[in-house]
Amino acid sequence: MTTASSFNNKKVVVFSLLGAFPSTSYLLGYEELYKTFKAQGVDTVICVSVNDAFVMLQ
Repeated sequence: MTTASSFNNKKVVVFSLLGAFPSTSYLLGYEELYKTFKAQGVDTVICVSVNDAFVMLQ
């Protein structure tokens, strides 16, 4: 995956989460807004978080 393949000529929403978030409640409504983003022509919704794999899989 490259930034060019993710962003070139595309409409993209990028948001980030806290490093050690305790639950998916920290998605801050982005999951509910997905259909709205798509209706507005967004090609991709990307969530970025920095943490170890064990925390991210919970």
